[in-house]
Amino acid sequence: MNIIGSLAALPSWSDYYVPEDMSGESPGQGMAVVQTQTSPLTSQDPEGPLAERSKALIEKALQSSAIRALYERACATPSIGGRLGPWQVQFMSFKHGAACFYRNRKIVIDANCSDDDAIHLFVFELTNAVKSGKSIALYEKVRRGQISCEKYVEKKEYSELKGSFLHSEVMKSAITEMGWSKKLDYYSEFHKNLSAEVKTWHGELHGKDWLTKMFARHWLRQKNTTHANVYREQWERMACTNMPMDNRRAKTSARIARAVGRASLFCKCS
Repeated sequence: MNIIGSLAALPSWSDYYVPEDMSGESPGQGMAVVQTQTSPLTSQDPEGPLAERSKALIEKALQSSAIRALYERACATPSIGGRLGPWQVQFMSFKHGAACFYRNRKIVIDANCSDDDAIHLFVFELTNAVKSGKSIALYEKVRRGQISCEKYVEKKEYSELKGSFLHSEVMKSAITEMGWSKKLDYYSEFHKNLSAEVKTWHGELHGKDWLTKMFARHWLRQKNTTHANVYREQWERMACTNMPMDNRRAKTSARIARAVGRASLFCKCS
């Protein structure tokens, strides 16, 4: 993977609810169950080289007080079922680069990435872990037919942009503290270019207006990317779970609903 500093090519399937091969449950099931124990940081091969790489990644990353503080926030943030505690890290072949799975508090990272990319991806997924409550609530809106596909995608991409700023803040501190490569501040150039573009169009902005305008410019390009399409596919899968019909008809209906800007053919969406 190349450090290219662009959300348009972000090698991460961030905020994904749960992959189909890891759970057959629909979003929201079991959310009332509170569990406070999770398994330790391991890989699926507890004695193999990927497990050793997971441990080495955690040990290296948590040497930085900035990353450690973010990780501690993630551990204290409830995920599916109100679960608390550590997040597992697993290296495996994963075409999306990395992902944060809330149901089992696991961060998956592509085993083919470099060590530098692994740290950057780990930190980015931690920025998703600390906002898991908002993401889970958004998934519930999809399941209940309360949000359209495009609004869902827009909210997810806005969350990704905010996460990129938190990532940059943490990595800048870690780079200064640990003497690491500046390449680990993955989004530095992207933020610089986007900020310059916003200033060209809107002049100097501050506070919430600045972030709103930043996203407005970013969204013009981001909404047509493969990354955005992943979220459209997520919406479609979750919207289908609440449709009383066979799988093929549900998928067709979800696509039609998405095209007309509604979350469900059966619900009036806000």
